[in-house]
Amino acid sequence: MTATESKWHAEVSAGHRWGAEWSDLFTQGKPKELAELTALWEAASPLSEADHTIVNQIISLEICNWKLIDNIIDLTAAIGHHTPIGNGDGIGHRESMSHERWEMAWAYYLALQQYLVGNGSSTDAFVPMLERVDPDGGIRAKIRDLLGEHDEAKDLLVHRFLYTMQWVVFRFPWGSLSQKVQHAGTKMIEERLRELEVDPEILKHLEWGCVDGRLQPCGHKFERRLDIILSSIGVKKWRGAIPMRGTDGLGLSQNLDTYLQPIMAWLSQDESLDQHRQQEPGRTIIENLGEPDPTKRFLARLLQSLLASQQIEARIKGEERAAQNQ
Repeated sequence: MTATESKWHAEVSAGHRWGAEWSDLFTQGKPKELAELTALWEAASPLSEADHTIVNQIISLEICNWKLIDNIIDLTAAIGHHTPIGNGDGIGHRESMSHERWEMAWAYYLALQQYLVGNGSSTDAFVPMLERVDPDGGIRAKIRDLLGEHDEAKDLLVHRFLYTMQWVVFRFPWGSLSQKVQHAGTKMIEERLRELEVDPEILKHLEWGCVDGRLQPCGHKFERRLDIILSSIGVKKWRGAIPMRGTDGLGLSQNLDTYLQPIMAWLSQDESLDQHRQQEPGRTIIENLGEPDPTKRFLARLLQSLLASQQIEARIKGEERAAQNQ
């Protein structure tokens, strides 16, 4: 097994694609996907260097990415022309971050620092930076509204949350001096918060295990999750101000269908192909893919497979949460 085959094989089998909760679905779906993709891989091999790069770009895409739709369209064009995406805007999570997206993350971070300092003249140091990343003051106003008046517990929670944001945004190396300093500070803050009998659920949702992969600036729910945490800090009770919606997966699953179905129609070359050509995004996807060849078939099927497995998980979670909310 080549390195590229091993990589896509492992990704198709990965639990984060199917969701650990859906073990029956995983055990039923994985063998079928692997069998079909292996046959297409063997027919396409050997791949060119450019197509190996496209495989890596396809593997990098997950449905939680804020640029998911743009990336799907870009990847179909890459597949159709056997040319990797190389316009300076990467595929996947942090690689696809734009300046505007980073500015939003920095606006939250700096506005929280300003909140901790208070309303004195010492906050002036934040003004030039915040005017750049939050020119209309919308994020600053939202944070003030969510957090409300200062008290010891609230300020400690904000400080603890800033440690979480530093870890997520800066990504300093594990075991580094920065990580050790942060760990010591976190321990001291959490000891005092327990003395103040702050809701332990808030602290739980600031732990690395809870935010890793969830509170990333590249995630399409990044801003909403920030607001949920800050609202909880504001009332010192987990999710006290913003109820958990949790049914976004239904809309995401339905939206993905409009992009995955044209790919499957192109792969099968059946009568539905003309139907998808009549409207967007099917027209663009089919034009991007062009005339089929063995390599294109493998790449297009790999893209569809890796997104469809997550689509199933998103739909099931959405249906379960919708039932709970009734």
